[in-house]
Amino acid sequence: MIVKTFFGLLMLLVAYFCFWPVVIEPLAWRAPTAPDYLGDFAVNDVLKNVEQLSMGDQSGPEGVVVDAVGNVYATTEQGWIVRWKKGELEGEKWVKLPGRGLGICLGSNNDFWVADAFEGVFHISAEGVLTRRLTEVEGQPLQYANDLVMSADGKIYLTDSTARFSAKTYGSTYKASLVDIIEHQYTGRLI
Repeated sequence: MIVKTFFGLLMLLVAYFCFWPVVIEPLAWRAPTAPDYLGDFAVNDVLKNVEQLSMGDQSGPEGVVVDAVGNVYATTEQGWIVRWKKGELEGEKWVKLPGRGLGICLGSNNDFWVADAFEGVFHISAEGVLTRRLTEVEGQPLQYANDLVMSADGKIYLTDSTARFSAKTYGSTYKASLVDIIEHQYTGRLI
C-alpha cells in the first residue's frame, strides 16, 4: 500500500512539473573551458592587508564611486547610499532611494546618477536632493536598471538587464536575476 501511494504521489509530481505553465523559456548554453590559473588569472594576495570600510547596518554594496574631494559612496541592498568622508572608515547613510540602488556614477558638477533596479534612474545633487529622471525608454519600462556611466561629453549610458523579469515584480534583484539566468534569452539592453 505504501509503495502504491508513493508511486502515485511521484506520478502526480511528475505530471505537475510536465504540464504546469511557467514563464521561463530556457535556451541551452555550453560553458567555455576554464582558463588555467596563469597570467591574469594567477592567484594573488594583493588585497590581503586592506582596511575594510564599515557599512553599519547596511549590506550588499554594489556601485561605488569616489567624488572630487575623496569621499566614497556606495549603493546598498537596503536602498541607501552610504558615504564615507575622506579618511574615515565608518560610513553614514546619506540618501535613501525608493528601491535597490545598483550602479552609481559621478556627474559633471559633483552630482550623482544612480540606477535603481526597482524604480529607474535618479539624479542626486551634491547636496543630496533626489530626483527621479527615467522610468521608461521608447515606451518600454525599465525592468532592471543595473549600471550606468557618464561619458566625457556628458552622455549617460545605462544597462537594463532584462526586458522580461522585473526586479520590482520579483521583489529582489537576486530572484529576478536567477529567473533571467535560467531562461538565458539575452533580453537586456544598452540605453
